[in-house]
Amino acid sequence: MYKLNNIELINYGIHAGRASNSNIALSGFLDMPARLGKTHHDWSDELGTEPYVLAEEIRHGGRDITFYGLMEGEDQADAINRVQELYLDMHKFTDLVALQTPWGTFNVYVKDTVEGKYIGHGWATLQIVFREPVVTMAATIPTGTSVGLYNIDNVGYSDLGAIVTNVKDNFNRPATKSAHFTAYATEGYQVTKMGPIKIVQTLYFVAPDFDTLKGNVQKFQQLLASPGLRVINVDNMERECFNAEGFTVEDIRIMEGQCVCKLIVPLIMVGAGVPVEPAYLLDNSGDAILANINFIKVDKYALDFITDNDGNRLITNKFEDITL
Repeated sequence: MYKLNNIELINYGIHAGRASNSNIALSGFLDMPARLGKTHHDWSDELGTEPYVLAEEIRHGGRDITFYGLMEGEDQADAINRVQELYLDMHKFTDLVALQTPWGTFNVYVKDTVEGKYIGHGWATLQIVFREPVVTMAATIPTGTSVGLYNIDNVGYSDLGAIVTNVKDNFNRPATKSAHFTAYATEGYQVTKMGPIKIVQTLYFVAPDFDTLKGNVQKFQQLLASPGLRVINVDNMERECFNAEGFTVEDIRIMEGQCVCKLIVPLIMVGAGVPVEPAYLLDNSGDAILANINFIKVDKYALDFITDNDGNRLITNKFEDITL
């Protein structure tokens, strides 16, 4: 059941429709808002970017929520009257109003043009864009111990019911930073450093019910919104990154026994976008061997020796100490 300002939309003859490639009438309500203010600074003489990720520097804006409806009237004249009734009631709003849906309640205002299209026999389509200016982020930040492929801050994507289906731009060399020079009678140039790398991930979240799906998406959101940098591994390379643009959730399908959505998240790499030193040691296959000098996997044929963070040999393949 959908209500706007405590009035059921069916009172206007409005039935819940479907968003694009979805089986529910609402989109945008799971999106993570973009950050407000300046999120990073590009120094012209340095690779990459300097992130602003202190707790006091991280503030998020709002998000758009779109409702897709079908209005039923007796004929075209009745459909017009019903639409006008809805528009007049919207005109009376002087503050945020509650949009109540099966997927949550949101405090919103009408943001944009309400798109209505008469399709015949008294029926019309409606697309209403609302704005939720304040989005509450209250989920528990997840933690994990994953050291394999597809994790963020050691939280495996699979622990959130997520599957990585695409990683875009991780092999690109970004554009160089803006040049500043003065030239006369020649083209002129300035050789500048490479800009920051931005990786765009596409994930599918799968859960047995909507509450679990929503909870996992919110946990992922809370992790991205927490202070500090994130460390991701999506291609057997660890990278330090941060989120500035939030993420979008599309293609929501709510079915009995299974709920699915597609999440697209851009992440900005720090510095030159090179891998960071992990808190554990890896063999040639990318498997973790040591963590805090405690063995978690041993394959004596995988490498000739193990090194510490400074590149010093610690243990030979016969596990004999060299420098300790």
